[in-house]
Amino acid sequence: DAAAWLPDGKSFVIVDPDLFMEEVHPYSFKKCKYESFIRKLNQWGFVRMTCGRGVDCFSHELFQRDRIDLVLEMRCYDWRVRRR
Repeated sequence: DAAAWLPDGKSFVIVDPDLFMEEVHPYSFKKCKYESFIRKLNQWGFVRMTCGRGVDCFSHELFQRDRIDLVLEMRCYDWRVRRR
């Protein structure tokens, strides 16, 4: 698998970045490099967690397994716009 939910259902792991970019990314996101995708996750408020060497794990309070209703509350923040 390219990505998977962690047991808590409140975070996910990208197990194989190359496979993720090849099989999942093109069908769900605009074309970009893996590093750009990670930056986009940050803009959406995802937090990168430590899951082990070479594995990227991410968490967001509104991105949970089987909770589509929460996703509707998510917002993307543009880092270029200065917050007052």
